[in-house]
Amino acid sequence: MTGLNKAKIFGITLAILGILVILTPHLIFPVCEYHGISATVILPPTYTGFVVTGGTATMPFKCYWMAWAEVAVGIPIVVSALMLVFIRRPETRKVLSLIALTLGVMVILLPTALIGTCPEPTAPCNTGTKPALLALGAVIVGISLSAFYTAGKEKTPYLPEILNTSSLVKQDIKGRALRSTLTIACIAVAVGSLFASSALMEGINHSIELQANKLGADIIVVPKGERESFEHLLLTGMLEKPFYMDRSVEEKLKEIPQVEAVTPQLYMVTLTEASCCAIWSVLLVGFDVETDFVVTPWLSTPLRTPLGRDDVIQGCYLLLPIGGETMFYGHHFKIKAKLEPMGTGFDAAIFIPMEGAYVMAEESYYKAEKPLEVKRGQVSAFFLRVKPGRYSVEDVATLINIKIPAVDTITSSNMFQTVRTQVSSILQTFFVTGGLLWGMATALSATVFSMMINERRREIGLLRAVGANKNYIFKLLVFEAVILALIGGVIGIVGGGSIVYFFNTLIIPSLDFPYIPPTLNSLGLTMGLSLCLAVATGFIAALHPLILVGKTDPYDLIRRGEI
Repeated sequence: MTGLNKAKIFGITLAILGILVILTPHLIFPVCEYHGISATVILPPTYTGFVVTGGTATMPFKCYWMAWAEVAVGIPIVVSALMLVFIRRPETRKVLSLIALTLGVMVILLPTALIGTCPEPTAPCNTGTKPALLALGAVIVGISLSAFYTAGKEKTPYLPEILNTSSLVKQDIKGRALRSTLTIACIAVAVGSLFASSALMEGINHSIELQANKLGADIIVVPKGERESFEHLLLTGMLEKPFYMDRSVEEKLKEIPQVEAVTPQLYMVTLTEASCCAIWSVLLVGFDVETDFVVTPWLSTPLRTPLGRDDVIQGCYLLLPIGGETMFYGHHFKIKAKLEPMGTGFDAAIFIPMEGAYVMAEESYYKAEKPLEVKRGQVSAFFLRVKPGRYSVEDVATLINIKIPAVDTITSSNMFQTVRTQVSSILQTFFVTGGLLWGMATALSATVFSMMINERRREIGLLRAVGANKNYIFKLLVFEAVILALIGGVIGIVGGGSIVYFFNTLIIPSLDFPYIPPTLNSLGLTMGLSLCLAVATGFIAALHPLILVGKTDPYDLIRRGEI
């Protein structure tokens, strides 16, 4: 059986497997959503994105989004497989095999490392969908490797070895390793800096927009003079000094016609080096379970039973076992649930029902090493939702300041404006630096390509003399430029990604602004644009030498030895 016939068999098989990848999570082994298993969460009535009924919303678990991601992967698998059936050139079939191999790995990673499935081991997505996708992904990887190996043993039937594009490019890159490395390094630095800047900006914008959209509140009301304290608390999770006001302010806020809903919060901090607190110096947030529309939308999984007085919810950074117990100021609490990342200081906080917080404070006088000086009826802030209408949020905030002089107001639209301005100025410097590096990389790459082509003038003249036309020479040089640019782009993306990871894990905790890594979609788009930029850089760098080659006769290339 010839390599071409084997390639057709491989292609047909991969096409069938790609179709199975598309159908499996939806029809063959459906994920939880198709079994009627969904997450029910409490959301503000004005929250958009899902149909809301009575303050609650039903939304799919993450296995549902994983299922649609598999569709996005399965379609290019089918397309690559069909191309593998009809393409005759071995070099092209090798590339298609590598694409199918990469997509096969994605089939495996989506339900495991990238998106994942439900945390419940007995859920349908874990008992049926996930094993089936892992098996399909493994088979796709195996067949793709076989197709790549088979194509690698074939020779191009169209051109003699002297005109084999892949061989010429490979030999030239190896023969001029130093200059090839220099070109790759230039493009890698430029693409890496721009990719890192873009990814960081995407993450910060994602964090701010996520917090603003899911916060659920249009206005935050705090005691007079405590605006900066609240903003610092929200961004860092550090309570520099307690601030309280009487809860009677709530009734005054409800009397304002434009206010649709009000919910209070109480901010405290645990003791340091005290046996009465299981965790030292952690932020405690008391909230009203009945009126809350700020905390519960962030639940990673829905509550199976109502939240009791001594039940608490932990932020995403805390690692206390769900169902376990903890203690603050000598009062024992049960860990009921966990929140998704907010991108704020509340990610490292413990959320306690308001009644439980008051009881904890009252018991602290005889249970704790130092009492928690919070009186029943005291709160730290009110979160308000404004009715839609002709009055803007800023108008309502101004009205509150007039009617209740003892408070300050913070609108959600302006809450992170200082952060956005601060970060934008930093990242603008990154972008300007990256742009300059890109310009320098393009100029330096063009110089290197000119030198490389000048050294190959006789080789190019001989190729022209034995029958290679201008189009072939153009394709040969462009192919080499694109290969070097792609290698540089991949290295730059890996390096830029390492910077983003380092920034996320080591630098962000010491800064005073929110940050959640960008979504996979936006990160993938940024990677794609970065690779396109790398290819464009290589093409632009090689364009001038290509024009010179096209204007020179083969005889002159060989005889004069210059371009």
